Amino acid sequence: MESTDFLKLFFGAVTLFVLYKFVYRYAFSRRTKEIEGPKNDASKANVNSFWGFVDNSLGKWRQEDETVYTDVPVKSALPVIPVFFACDNNYFPYLTVTLKSMLANASKEYSYKIYVITTSLDEKYEAMLSEFESPTVEISTVHLKEDLRKITEKFHLRDYYSMETYYRFFIANLFPQYDKVLYLDCDIAVVGDIAELYNTDVNNNFVAAVPEEVMTEINEFGEYVEKALDVDRYKYFNAGIMVMNLAAFRRENIETKFIDLLTRFKFRVTQDQDYLNVLCKNRVKLLDLGWNKTAFKNDKFDDANLKIVHFKIHWKPWHYKNVAYENLFWNYARQTSFYQDLIKMRENYSDESKKRDETAYQKLVQMAIDDTNDAGNYRNVVCCANC
Repeated sequence: MESTDFLKLFFGAVTLFVLYKFVYRYAFSRRTKEIEGPKNDASKANVNSFWGFVDNSLGKWRQEDETVYTDVPVKSALPVIPVFFACDNNYFPYLTVTLKSMLANASKEYSYKIYVITTSLDEKYEAMLSEFESPTVEISTVHLKEDLRKITEKFHLRDYYSMETYYRFFIANLFPQYDKVLYLDCDIAVVGDIAELYNTDVNNNFVAAVPEEVMTEINEFGEYVEKALDVDRYKYFNAGIMVMNLAAFRRENIETKFIDLLTRFKFRVTQDQDYLNVLCKNRVKLLDLGWNKTAFKNDKFDDANLKIVHFKIHWKPWHYKNVAYENLFWNYARQTSFYQDLIKMRENYSDESKKRDETAYQKLVQMAIDDTNDAGNYRNVVCCANC
């Protein structure tokens, strides 16, 4: 064999091998792709542009669309319900309890695409999310990168609040493939069927949500929302459980309006929830309290209607005993790998920590009173000016 023939044969074999690896990776790979935020670096943009061309060329062979934030949901013939959480390392143990309870009671007639939005979730926790996956449940971790970091210094954070709580404002524009999604907090126990919640007809409202029980039952907070935010206390909703009308959010530029409002007013009491209530005013479908029952006893509520328990503020069974509905939390906590850690967390929660909680709560009440009486609050500056 002549050397030229040998070289042709050699380079032909190499070419075939490269093509094989190329087609296998980009045409037939079914590995879940981690979702990342947009890249700003110019060199990365060029690389992404090249691979975008490749993806388009091989589109007819592809079984997944790997465009940023537009991944194809669960590979199931069942209708898909998208569910969003925002979580950091501190709240991950509670998220596992929430997922256990939610999936145990969710309708089997649907599949579920779950997104966990974060900026700082450890890889070991991300890996643990696979334990909750099944043929009808798929979970993706969404790392929000530099584009959102540009405005995070404006976020008002207090105590147990983290930056992640604000990210619900960005879901509509980051996930254009969805017109409607569920958003759930991590500190809940679900005993109802979230498919029933998702199927709520939101009409032209921005969200379907439950009136905030704290605002209706504790007068200082009720006064605050009415006299500082110009929202009826019985129509002020808790943003921890929402059916979100993303189509309406996009159509009416809620993300842009939020950023503008964030730069003009500092809502301190419930922070991101206050902004949502101001922006969504008069465009909220109010749901029954059973879909977001705070973990304290309310004689006006029939426990037979309980669908979701919300362990917020200082009604947290991982810190205190004798919290209302704590049996539901511990029932599902036992089924997670964090059960013993959560028990130890409660046992080791010191009297000093409990006093600190009480002090923080009293400060929150005083903050609500102060903002109610502030001549420069939102209602006095914006609403009264338009009277």
